[in-house]
Amino acid sequence: MTSANATPGRVAGQPRGAAGGPEAARSRPGSWADRAAERSPAVQRSRARSEQQVRSILDAARRLTTAKGTAFTTSDLTKESGVALQTIYRHFAGKDQILLAVVEELIAEQAERAEELARHLPDPVSRLRYYVIGTLDSLRHATNLTGAQFMVAEHWRLHQLFPDEIAAANEPYARLVAAELREAAEQGLLSPRNPDWDAWFVIKLVMSTYHHYAFATADEQVEDILEHLWGFCLQAFGGRVEDHSTVDFSGLLEQFRAPEFKGMREVEQR
Repeated sequence: MTSANATPGRVAGQPRGAAGGPEAARSRPGSWADRAAERSPAVQRSRARSEQQVRSILDAARRLTTAKGTAFTTSDLTKESGVALQTIYRHFAGKDQILLAVVEELIAEQAERAEELARHLPDPVSRLRYYVIGTLDSLRHATNLTGAQFMVAEHWRLHQLFPDEIAAANEPYARLVAAELREAAEQGLLSPRNPDWDAWFVIKLVMSTYHHYAFATADEQVEDILEHLWGFCLQAFGGRVEDHSTVDFSGLLEQFRAPEFKGMREVEQR
């Protein structure tokens, strides 16, 4: 989540200050001055107020995104959040930083939801399959793809503006995939060369497939596309589809879809 008085653009890949020197010493985390400030009631009240304002801004932005895509204005955001415009700009440099924070939260929440739902699947390969197929499953059931297209278009546009931050936003999924690859290797089920690198390539492949079919007309059934993609990933890690595609988790897939995507489709249908 984006912290108060900071924009997502400053979060990833940016040093917090040069090493050494009196300024660095005064701002170094864990110093006596920092601890004293942390105990200050005024500082705690200010931080709590700022965090509440940021939360109100992001919640309002998510509601507006569900209803309007990216067509909402800062005036809309002020009305929806109840936060003054100058306060919004105190926390975020502009609308793009707010949208970046929304995308970051959506991805983090989806990864957390996926991990929780997959927890009871019997083995790491089944969980890995669930992560790969579940990410693309919304393309199977959508009567229209407003939500998916919004996410794709914004993800790519923001990636051009904030590549490091978007890369950091994608990390929760990459960590899930890497963890399952490691466990599968330990159990002798798969043979990844490097779980972290392999997870990164899996995420990129899944994202590219999702981006393509969010807009393109599919000649194949979506079910076939999902299974072909899963089979490609599985064989790359030395597994056989016939050995690792028997677990039925269809009941979990409905819960895997982002609520915002459902809301966007309902708005579009109305």
